[in-house]
Amino acid sequence: TKAGKAGKIGAKSSRIIRMARLVRLVKLYKVASQRSREKQKLDDLKQLVESGHFNHDEIQEFLEKSNTQKQSKVGAELSDIITRRVIIAVLLMLCIVPLLTYSSPVDDELEATLFLHETNIHAGADCDYLERSVNQFRSFMGQLVEGDGDPFLVSLQVYPPRCGSINFVDEQLPELRNESLRTISTDPVSQDGLDYSVAATFNLTSYMERESLSSVYLMIFVLFMLVLLSTQFTGDAQRLVLAPIENM
Repeated sequence: TKAGKAGKIGAKSSRIIRMARLVRLVKLYKVASQRSREKQKLDDLKQLVESGHFNHDEIQEFLEKSNTQKQSKVGAELSDIITRRVIIAVLLMLCIVPLLTYSSPVDDELEATLFLHETNIHAGADCDYLERSVNQFRSFMGQLVEGDGDPFLVSLQVYPPRCGSINFVDEQLPELRNESLRTISTDPVSQDGLDYSVAATFNLTSYMERESLSSVYLMIFVLFMLVLLSTQFTGDAQRLVLAPIENM
């Protein structure tokens, strides 16, 4: 019946109120006892100072040590759990972060361009040798980028101009952003009255896209770790601190 339900609710409410009052009385008793002990301790210390057994500096040092709060059992357990989980999270991030970090082979095109520059100097008027070297250079540059995306090598200029059509400029070069281009120009070397040098322009769009995608994956992983750790810390606090208080 409604009266019975109301009676049960009233009984539960009264028990909760009595429990709250009991907890408050216990806290007040502890506070009063603590103040009484502190007052008695101060009186004893005052008598020791007046009798000359201790000076004021020694009493002050003793009081500072006495006021240092010791870590409770719950606090020690919670601190230990947090420390273990933070260590596990750091070790996990040290293992996962390098896998999610993309590093482009930025030195490959530099080394290849410098090698082509040396070949250009030694080739001289030997067009067959120079053309084979340029074709190998272009083939190697095409292998650096996987898939059928934009070409990696978009411009190549070999000086002095000779041997027909070894120089080229890709038709997509005007459409590319300057931020995605890297131009490598070698220092001119004079030989037989001619200046030998090589200038190559590379399209780094694919590398930038992979690096951006890797950064997104890394950010998602870090957010996942933060949410996971936050949830675990909240659960530990609920289990060790809040749940015992709620069950009182």
